[in-house]
Amino acid sequence: GNTTNSNTNKHHQLQHTTTMSQPATVNVTWEDQQSINTFGRLNSRKRELEEQLKEKKSEFENLDEANDELALADEDDDFRLLVGEVFVTLKGDKAQAYVEAQKDTAEKEVSSLEEEIAKIVETLTKLKVQLYGKFGKENINLD
Repeated sequence: GNTTNSNTNKHHQLQHTTTMSQPATVNVTWEDQQSINTFGRLNSRKRELEEQLKEKKSEFENLDEANDELALADEDDDFRLLVGEVFVTLKGDKAQAYVEAQKDTAEKEVSSLEEEIAKIVETLTKLKVQLYGKFGKENINLD
């Protein structure tokens, strides 16, 4: 905790100048660079996960609609379902059971993605506070 902070603070050189043309000089330590790299990696990961989340939500909505349609149908009717890249013919009750299982899976995946994104956002927020605190918003762009 505190011993690390007091040691790393000895390595920082802050020069505040009175003229507007010259910004304050702040040394970038190895730890700072690691934090900046982590921020970049997590930010990219967050964007990937948000894209996956959008796709999963869309898949869930499609399954939900299919489930509603199947609920109205006769359980003895045949339905062609796309499973992977193949169409499979199932009776109404079996088709509905399959769609419900797929819907449950998609819902769990949506929740899982949302949790992972929330954890990343929490870490990004902490890193932003830390990095803006050291470098100032005018010297580092984290948006």
